[in-house]
Amino acid sequence: MGWNNVVECIRNSDDLIAVFIGLEQENDRTLIDKLTQANKLQFVIPSQQELEKVCRRGLFQVDADYLRSQCALVLNT
Repeated sequence: MGWNNVVECIRNSDDLIAVFIGLEQENDRTLIDKLTQANKLQFVIPSQQELEKVCRRGLFQVDADYLRSQCALVLNT
């Protein structure tokens, strides 16, 4: 499918959770990086509440911590 198509399909936090669940763990960080590069994190995860929802579902702790660090840059948390 390709990363660009995957990124385009993600419209909200529920979509992101579904994609994380379907990915192998080693690809979670790649997806986070692709969303960051596409400036989509702030749209897909617009709040701290949504961020915590995504981190609780479908991510290992190390990847959840990485996602939080990337979101901190765009959410100013």
